[in-house]
Formats: sequence, structure tokens, C-alpha cells
Amino acid sequence: MSQEKPITLRQQHNKKRRRRDTNSHQFMNYIDFYMKKKKLHREICEAIRDLMTAYDVKEVDLLGSNADHAFFSIEPDGSDSLQEIEVNRVYLDKDNEVLVDSPDLYLADKDFYLQHNHNVVPCSIDTIYESVYQVLEQGK
Repeated sequence: MSQEKPITLRQQHNKKRRRRDTNSHQFMNYIDFYMKKKKLHREICEAIRDLMTAYDVKEVDLLGSNADHAFFSIEPDGSDSLQEIEVNRVYLDKDNEVLVDSPDLYLADKDFYLQHNHNVVPCSIDTIYESVYQVLEQGK
């Protein structure tokens, strides 16, 4: 009777790898798109802030401009539906955090932070960046 040599860990790994190569769709890693959207959301907020800082402005009025309309989406607490909010004004607070103002926001406190508000749908703020960019470019 022949004695088989024990399989080393490297051999086990290579065997699994060969099997995985033939069935690669079965071994895909989970992709957390929510975290990617949160990261992109932060990057858009930073881009808005950097743009306004580069133009040395603290406030951009979107109502009186020819820029495209700026919107973002929120999911109000206790609701399972989204609400689209039109932005009239974008401004920076004393710490250069991006805030927006809108008649659609029924808040006692008018300071609505884009980056730190848990109701804002991640990545729904790209049109705000586009509008701010258009207004600042027109004012050159």
C-alpha cells in the first residue's frame, strides 16, 4: 500500500486558486457601494468648498443666475420615500463647511449642512457643484 504525502498549505492554496480561476464568478468579493457613495459625497462637498474658496466667495446665489437648477435628495426621518430639494443658495460657514438654503426645507434652523446631515442621500449633490461652478465661471 502506497503512502500519500500530506498536502502542504501552498499546494492547498494553489489547488483552490486553480479551481477559483475556472469558476471566478463564485468567488467575487462583496463591494460596498454605499461606502463608495459616502466617500464620493464627501469629495463633492470638498470640491464645492474648494471651488468657492478658490474664487474667494462665501456665498453663491443660484436664484438670480442662468445656471442650471441645483437639487439634492433627502430621506426624511421616519419616511421610506425620497424628497427632492431645490437649492437657492450655497454658502460656507465660519469653518468653511458647505451649507445650502432652500424654500423646500422646513427647518427651524436654516443651517443645512450637506456633508454631515444624515438625511441627505449620498451623491445626490452633484448638480449643486455644477450650478456653483457655472455661476462662478459666468462671473469671471
